[in-house]
Amino acid sequence: MRLKTAIALLSPLLLAACSAPSPPPARTSGDQAAASGAAPLFEFRTGFWVSLHHHLRGEARRLPFSLKGKLAKNPDPATLPADERAAWEGALAIYEQKMAPRDLLFDGEMVKIKNALADLEDAPDLSALRGRFDGESLDALERAAPVYRAHLWPEHSRLSKAWIAAMAPFVERYGPAIARRIAALYGATWPASVLVEVLPEAGPVDAYTTVNPTRVSISGQNPRLVGSAGLEILFHEASHGWDGQLENPLAAEATRRGVTIPDTLWHAVLFYVAGEVVRDELERAGETGYELYVDANHLWDRGWQGLREPVAAASDPWLRGKRSRQEALNDLVAAVGKPKT
Repeated sequence: MRLKTAIALLSPLLLAACSAPSPPPARTSGDQAAASGAAPLFEFRTGFWVSLHHHLRGEARRLPFSLKGKLAKNPDPATLPADERAAWEGALAIYEQKMAPRDLLFDGEMVKIKNALADLEDAPDLSALRGRFDGESLDALERAAPVYRAHLWPEHSRLSKAWIAAMAPFVERYGPAIARRIAALYGATWPASVLVEVLPEAGPVDAYTTVNPTRVSISGQNPRLVGSAGLEILFHEASHGWDGQLENPLAAEATRRGVTIPDTLWHAVLFYVAGEVVRDELERAGETGYELYVDANHLWDRGWQGLREPVAAASDPWLRGKRSRQEALNDLVAAVGKPKT
C-alpha cells in the first residue's frame, strides 16, 4: 500500500534502535510535499507481493542451512496444518530452483519481476503478470500467499509501517539539504520521488537499488538501518542512480595512467560521500558524534583495506568545493592505482 501518513505505533525494536538524533514529530515526506507543492524526496511503500517474493527467496536461499538445523525456518512447516505445509514447501521448492540462484540486482529479469510485484501492491492475485513472467514462479507465489498472509504478513507489514513512521521525521528534517548537496556533487538534480520499497528482507545486505528508474529496496527489520544510519543508507542507495559519475571517470583515468584500481573503488567513494554529507548536515543541526555507516560497520575491512585514507583525502576537497569531481577522482587514482602486471 502507499503510505502517505505517519504510522503512530512503533515497535519496541525500532524504538530501541533509533538512537540520537531524535527529531521532533513530523509529517511524512508525502504530507510535507503536499503542503509545499513539491514532490517528496522518497515515496515509501510496503506491498504484499513484493514482500512475499523477497521473503520466499530468502527462505529458499537459507534452505540448505535450515534443513541442517543451523537456521530457523520462518514459518516452520512442522507447525502448519497439512494443507498449508504442502503449499508452503511446494512454493519453497520452486523458489529454491528458480529464484534462489539468481541475483536481485544484476539479473534484469529479477529486476523486472521485483518492480512488477511492487507495483501490484496488495492486488488479490497475479493475473496481471500472467504471460509476462515465468508461470511456475507466479504459481509458487500464489500457492504461498495464503500461508504468508495468515502467519507472517501481519507482523511484516506492521514492522515495515513502523520503520516508515520512524524514518519520516529524519527525512523531513534533514533530507532536503542532504538531497540538494548530494545531487549537486554529481552534477544533477534530485529525481522526483525516489520509490522506496520497505520489505521484511532485501537481499544479503538488506538494501539494494535498481535503476532506470531508480528504486530502493530496504529491510524494515534490520536494526542497523534505522535512525541516522537509516537516513544515510537511504541517500547512499538513491545515489546509485549516479554510479556512472564515479565508475566511468575512475576507469578512464586508470586507463590513461596505465594502472589498475580496485573494481569497486567507486562504491567506496559512493559510501564515503553520502556518509560525509549526512554527518555534516547532522552537525549543522547540532547533532554531533555521527559515525559514517562504512566506518561503524567496518566495511573498509571487507575488500577495501587501506582505502579509507586515500578516499577521504581525495574526496574531502571535492565535498568542500575546492576540487571538482573529476579532479578528486584523478587524485584518487593517482594515490591507489597500481602498475599493470
